[in-house]
Amino acid sequence: MLTLLIAALLSPPPAAPADTPSDPPAEPPPAAAAGEPVGTPPEKAPPVDELGEPPAEDEKEAWQEDDWGWGALPAINFNSDDGLGLGAIGDIYWYDGETAPYRADLGFLIFFTLRGSQYHRLNLDLLRVADTPLRLTTRVQFQSTKVRNYCGMVPPGDCDEARAEQAYDAGVADGSIDPATNRDDFIRQFYLVRITDPYLFLNGRYALAEAGPFKVEAFGSYFGQLVLPGDIGHDASYAGSLYDREFGTSEEGFLSVLQAGVMFDARDNEPSPIEGAWLEASLRGSGPFLGSDWEYLGFNVTLRGYTPLGSNRVVLTDRLVIDGIFGDTYTGDLARAGGSQLYDFFGGQRAGRGVRANRVLGKARALNQTELRATVWSPRPFGLLLDITLIAFFDAGYWAADFDAIGGDDAAFVWGVGGGLRVAVNKNFIVRFDLGFSPLEDFAPGIYIDLQNLW
Repeated sequence: MLTLLIAALLSPPPAAPADTPSDPPAEPPPAAAAGEPVGTPPEKAPPVDELGEPPAEDEKEAWQEDDWGWGALPAINFNSDDGLGLGAIGDIYWYDGETAPYRADLGFLIFFTLRGSQYHRLNLDLLRVADTPLRLTTRVQFQSTKVRNYCGMVPPGDCDEARAEQAYDAGVADGSIDPATNRDDFIRQFYLVRITDPYLFLNGRYALAEAGPFKVEAFGSYFGQLVLPGDIGHDASYAGSLYDREFGTSEEGFLSVLQAGVMFDARDNEPSPIEGAWLEASLRGSGPFLGSDWEYLGFNVTLRGYTPLGSNRVVLTDRLVIDGIFGDTYTGDLARAGGSQLYDFFGGQRAGRGVRANRVLGKARALNQTELRATVWSPRPFGLLLDITLIAFFDAGYWAADFDAIGGDDAAFVWGVGGGLRVAVNKNFIVRFDLGFSPLEDFAPGIYIDLQNLW
């Protein structure tokens, strides 16, 4: 709880959530993200009913002063895929007195997990570039992991331990596996991947229309990623693993993607919406003309809705995603959604809780996440507003290896269910504690602690 209070004191005014591809479980709470206001005062914070005292009328937000600000705190997190993670996050802000939530933000993340993954990021967010409705965001991230999951290309992925045992025994028998290889280590690593895939992300958004909480924006982005099998100290994935058998080092290369789309945003408050909608549609493409080793055309349609159920303290939320790829790309991209938010699905802490991350791969995919949020307590310790919210969720998806596989054996319906707790400090710094279960994982619990709002 002390970490939450420190974060609230250092964090800027409300900022919208953002997901990232294969990101660490920790995310700078005030980092720039899709859906934030461009050069306008922040939306009215959601009401807290009768609880708490209203702010003083002459109290100013940080963005209303012409000044510099900063925030930094330890990043401590856990999820069932990466294990315990430790690091630091921080941001430096420039406020011009007119632009919310800031005029410029320079942020960093340094993050390691005890299971051998690391993620380090530097991002720059510029609002009202040249005093226009243009917003530019740049992110550079180095990421390397020893524990990315790979259970096969056919949804939903077969992670049967018996297959790993058979592979070891057959390999020892035919001489392809050194008998000195530890059997338990081989089986444990059979469905894991060592991979290093740093990336560059450039995004621009231009407000076409704006009136209060209602905005229409056009956006365009560039995503470039270097794919290197292996991690620091290794030039390949685990010998004899399923990924090594199917790909070896053949996925080494460079992915280069351009994307363009339009966004409609009518949320009443971006970090903690109570009502409204956030909709978007986009097209993306990759090919040799961009210097890419893969070539495809993709699309994304994402619809998000927020509905209070008789009270501002009980909210039904939903995110529907329809996404597809025509062409070829590498396995990591097959688990990544398009659109203004970048995140992995189906599986993991962002979309598909209860299923191991990256387990479900495919080119044709649809996701629906429904979450019931009930704020049960809003104390004000030390003058801070805390919202303690209980949640129940159901994540479901339909994945197919390709569009011609829809309805066939190379497609699957997958789902996870669970509940958890959200702690929001001053409506903008949100910590999630989720527990998910799925029949795909024999209802083994997936545990997620994350400094990231889903949607």
